[in-house]
Amino acid sequence: MKSVADLRHEYLNIREQMRDLINRAKGESRDLSDEENGQFMKMHEDQEKLDKAIQARSIITGMDAQVQGQNILGMNVEPEDTRSNEEQYFDAFADFMKNGQRANKRSLNVLEKRGTSTITTETTGGIYGGYAVPEELDREWTKVLKQYGGMMSAARVIRTQTGGTWNHTYTDDTATAALLTVEASATTLQDFSFSRIELGSYTYRSSVLLSMEEIQDEQVGVVGYLNEMLGIRMGRALNTAFTTGDGSSKPTGLLAASGGAPTGKTAASATAITSTEILDLIHSVDPAYRMGPNVRLMFNDSTLAAIKKLQLGSSDSSPLWVPDMRSGGEGNTIWGYNYVINQDMPTIATGVKSIAFGDFSYYVIREVRTPTFVRLNELYMANLSQGFLAFSRYDAKLIPVGAIKLLVQA
Repeated sequence: MKSVADLRHEYLNIREQMRDLINRAKGESRDLSDEENGQFMKMHEDQEKLDKAIQARSIITGMDAQVQGQNILGMNVEPEDTRSNEEQYFDAFADFMKNGQRANKRSLNVLEKRGTSTITTETTGGIYGGYAVPEELDREWTKVLKQYGGMMSAARVIRTQTGGTWNHTYTDDTATAALLTVEASATTLQDFSFSRIELGSYTYRSSVLLSMEEIQDEQVGVVGYLNEMLGIRMGRALNTAFTTGDGSSKPTGLLAASGGAPTGKTAASATAITSTEILDLIHSVDPAYRMGPNVRLMFNDSTLAAIKKLQLGSSDSSPLWVPDMRSGGEGNTIWGYNYVINQDMPTIATGVKSIAFGDFSYYVIREVRTPTFVRLNELYMANLSQGFLAFSRYDAKLIPVGAIKLLVQA
């Protein structure tokens, strides 16, 4: 028998597939086809079945707990919860998000045991508990961040448990080779030269209001809805910071004038690019940084449209852009390399940095713990609404070894 957590995971996966179906049609500026409409309605029916199964399973779990809570003298005792810790925490988190301090006592105890950052707001006289999202929602949060930000999907993300200054060491040894020596001769010392970058933790947050009527009528979706909507907002803000941030009280973006990627190729035109200029950009990066799984091109969607019109060369009319016939098109290539769309990369124009290429594992994003949700229990009650706030902390920098370089328009 599937657990409630497994059923919820299936529910969230179906929602992700429905969203992908719609986004694909939007990306191609068209309505859903008849076949896609049929797929969408089938997924909607599957969601409704899972919704009912989740409710039924929750009722059964409650009945089992009630039976276990009766001892031989007929007195109520605290029943033993046989679910996994993660299942208990998910339900406790959902209970708190829906009911606040009126949540079940068992739920509040589970949350307190897992850990909380309690925020006292003197101006309103209320006490609000902020809780880290469950692992299942954390995975969905990460998916949303990657979907709405090319940098999160391409870069190297490292999660730390504290928010103090974090030092990351690295070395660029691409110019050093072993030495040829004669027998019994002295060995020349070849030291590594280590460098260090420091990453801080800048707080990003967003809040949303839900009416009490909506919260009361909701069955299983409010937590996932909040997680998705606030994650989308977070994804947009973080992608901008990781792309264009200047490093002043914010992350250092890929395109930052100081600390960002260096120029690898300057285009001849301010309003166009050529296939050979993209090739020159690729070869401006050391071959040692052109072989990893995170090596790719990055640009915005309008630049991709321009690249799709290019040919390999004047004597070869083959298209530079090679499509992948598999579903999703994740294997589309340009000069044999994959690419990622980042809408915060500039559109081709005079002097802009329009294309990036290299190993994006050398752009390091530091994420502090899991995202935290806070329920504002009293602040908006005059309007019969509840506020929900999510916050998380990040910093990011490019390790300055030339692993990523830029194409700059003239």
